[in-house]
Amino acid sequence: VTASINQRFEDDVIEYVIATHPDGDHIGGMAALFENFTIETLIKFEGEYTTQKYQKMKTAYINEGCEIYEIKSDIIDKNKGNGFITLNSDVFINFIDTSYYTSDESNGKSIVFTLEAYGTKVLMTGDADNAAGHTDLEQKYMNQVGDIDILKVVHHGTANGTSIDYLNIVDPEVAIICNGNYLGNKHGHPHPTAIKNLYTYDTNIKVYAITGGGTIDGVVNKSKNTTQILFKNFR
Repeated sequence: VTASINQRFEDDVIEYVIATHPDGDHIGGMAALFENFTIETLIKFEGEYTTQKYQKMKTAYINEGCEIYEIKSDIIDKNKGNGFITLNSDVFINFIDTSYYTSDESNGKSIVFTLEAYGTKVLMTGDADNAAGHTDLEQKYMNQVGDIDILKVVHHGTANGTSIDYLNIVDPEVAIICNGNYLGNKHGHPHPTAIKNLYTYDTNIKVYAITGGGTIDGVVNKSKNTTQILFKNFR
């Protein structure tokens, strides 16, 4: 992760890190960010956790001494609704109140936000799906979002999300699915239902997902659950 970031950085400073929710596949690499870069501000999910990965992340951000904000108590509540951050005159982050930030279920408490940069608006959804305990989550916040250009599809393309009603409201032209290291992985991501909903909403939408190959730079990779990472347009 840090090597990839370094390729795109002019300095070692990250102004904002957003930890959407406490699942290990979303915070497992966070400690390395704090150990290798200067982090100015952490915006995190609400609450504390006892998992080893969270405790490692917590130790790292405390040692960093950065500013720390929890999504509901420090941003949504204090701003009486959505939290708006201006990064410069053309770049904005808007945190959306899903009403589930204090959920006991980790995916349901995911931070949802839009990033608007130079006229392009991206909706970041974390794992805030419509699973048991929060089956109306997308409907709770979709009308707050407005028209977007790019959708980061919720929860790696789960069947419990990306409904057609939701898509018609947020109206993306491009959908990106971060689904682990290959199509049809052990969790069934991305699920055919999510793909079908995307193309039912718009037959011309561009859908991208991570696929897998058997080699990296032409060399067979035998590491467990590791494959070449590519983006592929389903159309």
